[in-house]
Amino acid sequence: MSLRTVYLGMALSCLIGTVALVAHAQDATQTQGAADQAVTLAYKFEKGTTVTMKTVAHVMTPDGQSQVTFITTAQRAITDIKPDGSVVVTVTPGSATLDLGSGPQPTPPPPPFSVTFDKQGRLVLVGQKNEDETTPVAPQAAALLEASVHVVLPDHPVKPGDTWQSTFDDPLVKGKQATLKDTYDGMVVYKGQNCWKVEQTMEAVTDDMGTMMTVKTTVYMNPKDGSTVYAKSSVKNLPTLNYGPISWDSETTLVTDTGNKNAGGSTNP
Repeated sequence: MSLRTVYLGMALSCLIGTVALVAHAQDATQTQGAADQAVTLAYKFEKGTTVTMKTVAHVMTPDGQSQVTFITTAQRAITDIKPDGSVVVTVTPGSATLDLGSGPQPTPPPPPFSVTFDKQGRLVLVGQKNEDETTPVAPQAAALLEASVHVVLPDHPVKPGDTWQSTFDDPLVKGKQATLKDTYDGMVVYKGQNCWKVEQTMEAVTDDMGTMMTVKTTVYMNPKDGSTVYAKSSVKNLPTLNYGPISWDSETTLVTDTGNKNAGGSTNP
C-alpha cells in the first residue's frame, strides 16, 4: 500500500454529512430575533435520498512537515429505515484527485461501506466493507469518523448556548465509549435560508495504548429535515492500518442531489 493511497483514503473517509444536503460555501450571518427561541432539532429521513458530496481536505503528512490537498467526491444514500427509526447509510466513494505539490492527479477510490444510526444520530452498527490491499483504514475507523461528523440531536428543545452530551460504543476498542459534546449556537442565515448551527466535538480511544482521536465539526442544518447545508471539520489522530495516525481540516459542498428536491447545486464537481 502506498502512502499516496493512505492520504486518499483519509480524505474520502472524511466526506461530511451522512444524509447531507450541502450547498456552496459562503459566510453565514446570525438571524435577528432568534437568540431566545427554543427549537426542537429533529431528523426526517426518507429512504432513497441520495446526494453526491464534494470535499476539499488539507491533510498533514505523518511527520507533520507538509500538507497534501485532496478534492474528492462520494455518494451517500439512505438505503434502509428500520421500524425503530434507525437509518442505514451507504457511502460510495467516487472521483478523487491528490496533490502532493506538483499538481492534482487522479487516484482510485477505496471501496464503499455502510453505517447505521439511530433516530437521534448515534452510531449503532458498522456495516461490512469490501476489503482490498489498498484499503488504508479499517471499516470500524471509517464508521467512527462518519459518526463523529453526524450530529447527535437532543431529546428536548434547546436554546442558543444550550449543550448536551451523548455516548456510543467505540467500534475500535471493545468496552470503551466514544463521547460527543454538542452546542446549539442558534439560527443562522446561510445562502438565503435559515439554518440551525451546531458545534460538535467527539473524543474516542483508538487503540489499547489510549491514543485519542478528536473531531471538531461545525454544521449548518436545514430545519425542514435536519440535513446538512454546510459543514467544516478538523480531525486529529484518525488511525491508519500501516502509517500511524493522520490529521486534516476539510470543508464540504453539494455536487448533485437526486433524492431531495429542495437541493441546489451543479452536476459538475
